[in-house]
Amino acid sequence: MYGPQPPRYPTPEERSGKVTTGLGALGAGPLAAIRGIPDGYQGTSEIIDEMRKLVLAAYKDERINRLAREITIQLPRRDYEGEAATVLRWFQDSFRYTRLPWHPDGLQRLQTPSETLFDAPVRTGECASLSTAMAAVLMSLGAEIAFRTAGTDAAHPDQFEHVYLVINIPGKGWLSADPSYEEGLGWEHRSVATRQDWPI
Repeated sequence: MYGPQPPRYPTPEERSGKVTTGLGALGAGPLAAIRGIPDGYQGTSEIIDEMRKLVLAAYKDERINRLAREITIQLPRRDYEGEAATVLRWFQDSFRYTRLPWHPDGLQRLQTPSETLFDAPVRTGECASLSTAMAAVLMSLGAEIAFRTAGTDAAHPDQFEHVYLVINIPGKGWLSADPSYEEGLGWEHRSVATRQDWPI
C-alpha cells in the first residue's frame, strides 16, 4: 500500500556474529549501544549525538535510498509534504513500537537504520531506533530533519521521555512526524510539557 516491504529478514543462523554491544560498538555493528542513560541534559545530548551519527552514516546508503524512492514512487513531483506523510505511514504500518527494556537506572538500546530496515529478525523498535531509521530514509530523499525530544515534567526540561522527528516542508515549515504512534503528519502529544529540537 505504501511501497514495498523491506527484504526478507535473515534467520538467526545467517545473523550469527553480527550483534555487538557497548559504547565502543557505535558504528561497528547493527546494535549501536546498550547502556545506562546519564541524568538530565548529558544523557539526552549523548543519545541524540549517537542517533545523529547513525543517520549521517546511513542516509547515503544505496539500499536506503532505493527503499525511500520505492515507497514514494506513486507521488507527484515535488510533493514534499506527501513524501513525508507517505514515509511516516509506511513506518507506522511496517513496524511495531516496543518500549525500552526496564532498568532502574535507565537503559538505551539503539539500532542502526540498516538493522531496523533490513537486518533485524523482526520489524520492531523503540522510539529512538524508529526515528533514526525514518530520518535516514527522509534525508535520502533530500528532506531537512531534526530530532524532537519531549518530556512530561515541566520542572525538568533537560530530561526526555520520548523522541520523534520534525521535518521542514517547503512552504509549510516544520511538521512533526512520530513513527511510534498511529497519528498523521503534524500531530503533537497533548501531554508533553517540554520539547527541544536537535538539528541533524
